[in-house]
Amino acid sequence: MASYSVLHGSVALITLQNPPVNALSAAVRAGITDAVQRTLKDPQVTSVVICGQNGRFCGGADIREFGGSMSGPPLVPMINAIEAMDKPVVAAIEGVALGGGLELALGCHYRIAHRQALVGLPEVTLGLLPAAGGSQRLPRLIGLPAALDLITTGKHILASEALKLGIVDQVTDGNALNMAVEFARRIVGKPLDPRRISTLPCPSPPDVDFLLDRVLAQVRKRARGALAPVACVGALRAAVFLPFAQGMEKERELMGALFDSGQARALQYAFFSQRLVSQLENHCCYWARYGLVPRHIAPEEILERCLYALTNEGFNILQDGMAAGPEDIDAIYVFGYGWPRHRGGPMFHAGQVGLARVLEKLEHYQHKHPDVPYLKPSPLLRRLVAAGSPAVQKWREFLNKDRVHSQL
Repeated sequence: MASYSVLHGSVALITLQNPPVNALSAAVRAGITDAVQRTLKDPQVTSVVICGQNGRFCGGADIREFGGSMSGPPLVPMINAIEAMDKPVVAAIEGVALGGGLELALGCHYRIAHRQALVGLPEVTLGLLPAAGGSQRLPRLIGLPAALDLITTGKHILASEALKLGIVDQVTDGNALNMAVEFARRIVGKPLDPRRISTLPCPSPPDVDFLLDRVLAQVRKRARGALAPVACVGALRAAVFLPFAQGMEKERELMGALFDSGQARALQYAFFSQRLVSQLENHCCYWARYGLVPRHIAPEEILERCLYALTNEGFNILQDGMAAGPEDIDAIYVFGYGWPRHRGGPMFHAGQVGLARVLEKLEHYQHKHPDVPYLKPSPLLRRLVAAGSPAVQKWREFLNKDRVHSQL
């Protein structure tokens, strides 16, 4: 959601409220849209400040909504409506203004930021591109070369650097919200047309075609088949050669091609996986704080439980007749899965370690973890140990005997 209040009798304050980073969920977009309508209808309000709750402006779109049907007010018309307001709108940026959060700030007429705040358009790292006007407004504001660098890499920069580029208008080491409110009071009555980024031409060098071609070649080499960085260059090319409205159409078209791509789904899966791992690390810190320290697992146990379980499954495959011999399994792992050639393969490695030791360790770990089925020793492994642990080249004799008996 987004709250609405009036400060000093004339400054409307719209506060995004969606912890932890005030992502632009359907409820937040609806709250912003309603608040904008209130400011337009209130004759006492002469300026507007948009901020985020708890010292964070906005972390961008709510990625959790990507998997289902989108609801609530669309982001692009909402940002366009803010830019079109006849009352100055100031973004008070603290913490982060990333992705859709920065696009929202670019729709405002002015941007005041804390010096340590982070800004950026990281959509490319999710297999996407800035699709709420970021690819069209940012190059108009800071020029094509700088926009190409930020958008195709998705990197975050400090507000102090953003000031040098022209993304923000002022920075402060103090309270950015207080500074934005005072700034909003001072600029009432100043012309807003020069502050509407969508109306500006896109500054570009004389050799713009050469620049775009060179950057595209660099991006393709760096991207190694990734679609999104190349699409970002296409969107920025549109910003140079097309009017804003047509550039937005191109941005939307390119985003549509990326949104449902397998690459975007894979990168978003990786994003959520990384977040989950981070949460698990936080849980470990919590456990440690209250004395609930996880059991230490020695490197030797990790290797044994992984390698011996893998070998054990190999014995089951041999026993079931799914592979003709241990050499077949080892060849698959050496040539298909990167098993080190100098170790021969998992079945050969078991013979080198000693089948009796493999059996002993599997029995040990199965006793400790009876609910883990793949730690149960294979009957074929037991027979080989009972037969004196013959060399791996002799295992086929036992397999052939088993298969003859099964046929009889």
